[in-house]
Amino acid sequence: MTTAEIEVQFTDLGSASGTSFAVMERVLETYQRQHCQVYQRFGYKYLPVAAFKHAEVTTFPPAEAECVFESSATGGSLRSRHFVRRMAVYEASVCAAFRAVFGEGPFQIWAHLPGYAPASSLVCMMKILMRKYGTEDSQFFLGNRLPNIPEIGAPILLFGAAFGLLDLADAGPRCLPKDARIIE
Repeated sequence: MTTAEIEVQFTDLGSASGTSFAVMERVLETYQRQHCQVYQRFGYKYLPVAAFKHAEVTTFPPAEAECVFESSATGGSLRSRHFVRRMAVYEASVCAAFRAVFGEGPFQIWAHLPGYAPASSLVCMMKILMRKYGTEDSQFFLGNRLPNIPEIGAPILLFGAAFGLLDLADAGPRCLPKDARIIE
């Protein structure tokens, strides 16, 4: 299967006519084994995080990447890197997965991501979702205080990493509307 064919099927995951996740997983594993030198060195399906910190894990020349996501290195170690050849494919797959779970929106999308690097994939994903499906009330917030909730508005989707959401919960009780969802 060519890269272009893989991209089309990958962005079609979750649709009624799309390829199943299990099939796509096998296709991608085979492709990685054939085209990624780092992946070829390991005899198991999943690479350790250290591989992404110490090597350029990619099936294409790293200079061709439109974007390089970096981890937040919260443990004080090297940042892991994820090379993205075409951001349009990344965005299409993020949007397809979001629509399959949440629908078209609009939503008030709140992102509580303290400590996340600006170049992290999660920050990028939140920006995409806010732009595509968010209302003007969508926002990032850092402190342990929720944004003001409009009297009437679109449902709230509160995204955050586990540690940040726990800090938010520990800061005291909060009242969210009944239709709000918290996503870790």
